[in-house]
Amino acid sequence: MTESNPTNEQHSASAAAPDEQSKGVEPSTIAVQKTGETGASTPEPVSPLSSGSDAVPAPQPPAEPDYADDVYTPAPRSNPVVNALVANGLYLKDEGDGFHRVTCPWASEHPPEVSSEAGYLEPCFGRPIGQFRCAHNHSEKRDAQSLIDHLGITPDIARAKAVILLQTGESYRAVAASERVLAADGRYYNAGGPIVRTIQTPGQGIATELVNDQTLSSFLASKIDFFRKAKGNQWERCDPPANIVQSLRYGQDRLHLRPLTGLSRQPFYGADGRLVAKSGYDEPTGIYADFDEAKYDLGSPTRDDAELQLDYLKWLLREFQFASDADLAAALVAILTAAVRPSLPLAPAFNINAPRSGGGKSFLAGLIALAATPAEPYSVSYPTTPEEATKVILSMLLEKPAVVLFDDMQLQTGWKSLGPMNKALTSATITERVLSRSRTATARTNVLFLGTGNNVEPGQDMRRRVVSIRLAPRTQTPTLQRYSFNPVAHIRERREHIVQAALTIIEAHRLAGRPVEDVPPIGSYEDWSMACRQSLIWLGEPDPATSLIEQVQNDTDQDALAEFLRHWFRLFGDEPMMVREVVPYPARDAKFADALDEIGVMDGSAVNTKRFGWYLKRHRGCWANGFRIESGPNSQRNTWRVLGD
Repeated sequence: MTESNPTNEQHSASAAAPDEQSKGVEPSTIAVQKTGETGASTPEPVSPLSSGSDAVPAPQPPAEPDYADDVYTPAPRSNPVVNALVANGLYLKDEGDGFHRVTCPWASEHPPEVSSEAGYLEPCFGRPIGQFRCAHNHSEKRDAQSLIDHLGITPDIARAKAVILLQTGESYRAVAASERVLAADGRYYNAGGPIVRTIQTPGQGIATELVNDQTLSSFLASKIDFFRKAKGNQWERCDPPANIVQSLRYGQDRLHLRPLTGLSRQPFYGADGRLVAKSGYDEPTGIYADFDEAKYDLGSPTRDDAELQLDYLKWLLREFQFASDADLAAALVAILTAAVRPSLPLAPAFNINAPRSGGGKSFLAGLIALAATPAEPYSVSYPTTPEEATKVILSMLLEKPAVVLFDDMQLQTGWKSLGPMNKALTSATITERVLSRSRTATARTNVLFLGTGNNVEPGQDMRRRVVSIRLAPRTQTPTLQRYSFNPVAHIRERREHIVQAALTIIEAHRLAGRPVEDVPPIGSYEDWSMACRQSLIWLGEPDPATSLIEQVQNDTDQDALAEFLRHWFRLFGDEPMMVREVVPYPARDAKFADALDEIGVMDGSAVNTKRFGWYLKRHRGCWANGFRIESGPNSQRNTWRVLGD
């Protein structure tokens, strides 16, 4: 038998019987029929009823699918069985969710007291060719197979699936076609390399999850009929081949899957700087939004509107005991940041700290998180090593949570400066190696990072990346303190209120021309500063970034560096010195020993040479109190010297 190419032509009425659908079928009979065609000729579908109670015209078929070739035939855009029912004058009404009210083709067998109506359910899980039921007891033998036989439709067509013919040397086309079907589903996206899908979780809203081989294979099998050549040069239906699944999942080319840069659970700012108040996928930004549009109607807010909403946010925060007005402003800016975080390329993290347990740190974090998502924050321990940070941060960001909460941070490790954490707060994306895989993934960092802890402060490079919010309960036993109001419970019932308040403040500031107050600039966070920080200052609030600025100005690490450089210069001037030449001096000079201890390079009374060398490299070129450390001249390699103004 000679091979024939697949087409979009209809099946003939004498096409394969039910048990012939898996093998022994000519390629020309595998392809999906044209939309609206059944039997020898099919008229345009129209309603068979000129009058009647609930009858409505069946939907007109859309145009032909856009793409097909000799490997791939797309699924029909409307159900072939429904089209045939319409053409045969049996269609009554679309009841939604794939269920259609029809006239039973065997109504003549019904007694007068039994209605002639029946129901047809389109193919779904467990019902590959659909389901047929009518009121008469003959429905036990008149099933979906009987219906499609009556209409002259083969099971291949009744399944209404796309078709891929597996041919030697054409696997790349099969992969591309599979990706096309995956993308058309609307739930699957490219998340910087890995494939993710959007999911709805009860009470938690939208989320994403990484797609594994099993899920991918199951999806492809549910949407595509794969065929391969069998004995006798005939085609037989098969499961999605493992090499197709693997190539689709791990391949570097993404021809059809759209990029997913973030999830938003409320209106967000688009690529043009305007508020996007529509759910769904936003092509310019790559953000997928999922919210009830009817709950958000900002219009064109004024300063008066913004002040009213600011009062509402303060009312929510009224029982939290902040250490200062600047700390209250920091809590307010955290709420604003949460509301628009998917739209901001970068934003600082927020450190909620208090002198002791029970001061409301986690409670405040929960309230701030509700401005970003109805879901619980992604709660995890703060990483303690760069390796752990790489693993934790990448895996979290690939899932695209709205909020990451480092709860109950420890004094020694909380907000520790770690490379992956630093990058997550000052780079719009991070690219790291996927655990147990010899490949990398790129993830967007547009999530809100929160942390709580007792007297925890950001260290080293984290000082310029974290805004601190200080709570100061005025009691010895804050855990036992009584409150008259529960803002978290209040907002859970009406989350749109806190979101609307935050968006109103930001949008009113934007519409007013974004007036700017003269405050210290914060590198990396210019967009955040304009949208969130400046809008609160515009309304008369203290600078909400006060704590961040003070952290940078009162950098104890910088003070320790300055003291170390001063004593080095006192002992050696600007002479180049090798580390091993410096090592004996702490035993001779107590002040120099104290300075080295402050920068963390001493092990007891001895200098840790490896740590000392690393410290010098890390601080090369850094100025501190008029001094800087530099490597020695080329002629004196492995030497260091301190230079003054």
